[in-house]
Amino acid sequence: VDAHVAVGEASARRMEDFYALGRRTVISIPNGIPEGTVAEMVQDIDPEMNAWIDFGKEIHASGQLLVGIVGRLNAMKGHDLLLQAIAQVPGIHAVILGDGELRSDLEQLARRLGVGDRIHFLGWVENPRAYLPYLDIVALPSRSEGFPLAMVEAMLAARAIVATPVGSVAEAILDGETGLLVAKDDAIALAQALTQLRDQPELRFKLGQQAREKAIAEFTAAHMAQQYETLWYELRERPRRSRFWVGQPKE
Repeated sequence: VDAHVAVGEASARRMEDFYALGRRTVISIPNGIPEGTVAEMVQDIDPEMNAWIDFGKEIHASGQLLVGIVGRLNAMKGHDLLLQAIAQVPGIHAVILGDGELRSDLEQLARRLGVGDRIHFLGWVENPRAYLPYLDIVALPSRSEGFPLAMVEAMLAARAIVATPVGSVAEAILDGETGLLVAKDDAIALAQALTQLRDQPELRFKLGQQAREKAIAEFTAAHMAQQYETLWYELRERPRRSRFWVGQPKE
């Protein structure tokens, strides 16, 4: 091929190592999504959301916070870690957007941890992005990732994010600047980060605003398209690479 693109620097380096391609032979162009404003996200809601919005208002009126997680319910997304962390942090409810094979196991785990009344499974939703402005914190405790779009959506919604530095997540979530990073598989560290954000509303606001600024500058669909356009012009002007062809076996 004339160019090989990955969704982040970490993914690019991993691809180079796996296929012994040589350093800087794979290009990083992160996935992007349409920018939109937070106000537009709020307007783009389904009528069925109204009951949930009222519930969210009740939670906030009681002085508690909502932390959300978006993604398929499988082991790689780390929902179990969030539930373990919530059990250690009073004053926070978890909203789980998504469905999958582990839903029953996670519901049982929530009951065993004694937080069944603070864990809310909304299942698969048509437009999870519309829910983000109603959350106080977005959690991404993943065990494995590339460059998750749910992360960019949360950044554009100006939410405070707690994430694990897996894949290319740390290229967008800069610890203490655009979010908080915690070690993979560390429910205690996740609980400590949630506690910090619960107790420091000014920090939640600052991280959310700085995350949105970074996402607008680097992770929109327009920015991604511009990077691909630049790459295509470069390839058009570059001499063609020699090809390695495997000949047909002789009879």
